[in-house]
Amino acid sequence: MQYDIKYIVRFCLKFCISIIDTIIPKDKKLWIFYISPRTSWDANMQCVFAEAKKDPCRTCVVIHLNPQSIPQLSDTPCYSYRSLSGFWRCLKAGIIFFDHSIVPGITSFRRKNVNLWHGIPIKNIRYFCKNTFPPGYLYIQSLHTTLLVASSSSDQLAMAASFQISPDRVVITGLPRNDLLLTRNKYIEELPYLAEENANILNVKRDKKLLLYAPTYREAHQYTSDLEPKEANEIKLIEILEKHNAILGIRDHSFSDKTLFPYLQKNNLAVSLPVEIISNTNQLLTFVDILITDYSSIWVDFLLLRRPIIGLCPDIESYFRQRGFLYDFKDIFPGPIAFSFSELAELIDRSLTASDTIISEKQEIIFSLFHKYTDGLNTERVVKIVESDH
Repeated sequence: MQYDIKYIVRFCLKFCISIIDTIIPKDKKLWIFYISPRTSWDANMQCVFAEAKKDPCRTCVVIHLNPQSIPQLSDTPCYSYRSLSGFWRCLKAGIIFFDHSIVPGITSFRRKNVNLWHGIPIKNIRYFCKNTFPPGYLYIQSLHTTLLVASSSSDQLAMAASFQISPDRVVITGLPRNDLLLTRNKYIEELPYLAEENANILNVKRDKKLLLYAPTYREAHQYTSDLEPKEANEIKLIEILEKHNAILGIRDHSFSDKTLFPYLQKNNLAVSLPVEIISNTNQLLTFVDILITDYSSIWVDFLLLRRPIIGLCPDIESYFRQRGFLYDFKDIFPGPIAFSFSELAELIDRSLTASDTIISEKQEIIFSLFHKYTDGLNTERVVKIVESDH
């Protein structure tokens, strides 16, 4: 009953805000970059913000609900949505960018709400797992989404189905963050904190090969002992990493609180690279020699670098039952898949032993499925479409 009352109060509050929103005049030059609760300053948002800031006629404002998510931007106004200043600017804004959820109560009436979704989905999202969302939530989100960015024709169809919006509102621009994979320091001037992050990565990598383990988020009930390496597995990994002068970077999902590879970390062969230290995942990927991941879509971005990708999926059957995929995962994944940590050690050794980077024909085919553009101009396309009459 308490949950019901809280839900009703929030619904009524958002409804009142939406009424107010429809009568407030909009400023097309006021661009809001909204950081949703529990999320971070996403790489797509960073790139579009950097490009938007180039035009002095625009006013770019960051709105947040969590002070810990405020980016290091000394010359940019940052407000809490709960403050009068932040709330008023959201009501006035002609353009609002978001990546998880729309600003509470804010409508698409006389403005554009642009969804810079944080990846190219491989697993089920939104309407394909609608039972995990509050009643009416997905409908409101889709109703007030003006534009949603996509990377290719297949991604456009997947996103349209996942969000239940018309494909003509899903624009194929390529993901803005992928520009950083093709031009590492593209926005280093507009986002000066990236220089410090680059230095942090180089300090970790030094003269070593950098492997990155970046698993997807799992709810507590999805986490099993199969996802924790045994001591013997870590000892084997220590031998392989030392043999090849390599180090393992670990980038847990921002919602995760698990500590992975404790023995490797104790032996200085693994280092945590969380979002608090490296905010921009794609900037990090440019330094990575081999990516190790699972059902996260990070590997789809990494395809652009044409470097080896290894899957670690010891819980694939249970994860499929609990979450499900938009594609046949084993068919779509571009590299070899380890179904245990012992298999992982063998695949890492094999990849590091190769005299040069060999990209399989399968990886090239998957590349063409997910990426239409490779010119490093995705962000510019997004900004142009947002400013157009689309």
